[in-house]
Amino acid sequence: MEEAKAHLKEHGWVKIPSVLTKDDAAHALDRLWKAKQTSEASGEETFRASRIKEHGTTLRSEHFNVIWCLTRMTKENGATLYIPGSNKWTCWDDVPANAPDLLVPFEAEAGDIVVLDGRLWHTSGCNTTKDEDRAILFAYYSAPYMRQLVNWTAKLPQELQETLSPELKELFGLSHIGYVVYGDLRYMADKYPKKLDGESAGKHLAVENRLYPLGYRAFKK
Repeated sequence: MEEAKAHLKEHGWVKIPSVLTKDDAAHALDRLWKAKQTSEASGEETFRASRIKEHGTTLRSEHFNVIWCLTRMTKENGATLYIPGSNKWTCWDDVPANAPDLLVPFEAEAGDIVVLDGRLWHTSGCNTTKDEDRAILFAYYSAPYMRQLVNWTAKLPQELQETLSPELKELFGLSHIGYVVYGDLRYMADKYPKKLDGESAGKHLAVENRLYPLGYRAFKK
């Protein structure tokens, strides 16, 4: 694992093989196709065109992507493409004029995962095969003060949010520290004094969180 962490830190990505068994990958793939059918039946589009994601602008990583491969991922079937070394770019002067020509594919087998530093420039490939699907789950993890790709505060019904465990709320960015900018947070102690018991404080925090459905991006120093 230490070797994997070192590779991620240096190159902005790492592939970890056989995290899922073949049976687990096949089971997840079956559920993915069923979820696709359900979404499309409700009128929600499941295809979205992609462009190069240019994230190489921060000095530290504040978000990571994890690609869970449910089928094999090859250049021919549209594997995710990335630009080597782009995780170290910090300004537009670092970006070469031929950046799109530098894209190379992540190739992996069903059951593998690929972890990407959020600063690594990447995009979807093009499936040029006649009868081969490329099915992946793309997980996104961010620092708690950053809005996730999906606004779960707005998308998940409030009654469902209230049934989630504290761990799931944190993963969905629903905790009270979500979307708070860098800065002095001592005002929180004044806003929620110690005289409030734990249950009351929790209710106040939940109300406070709903007041900011659009969230805030972190200010960079």
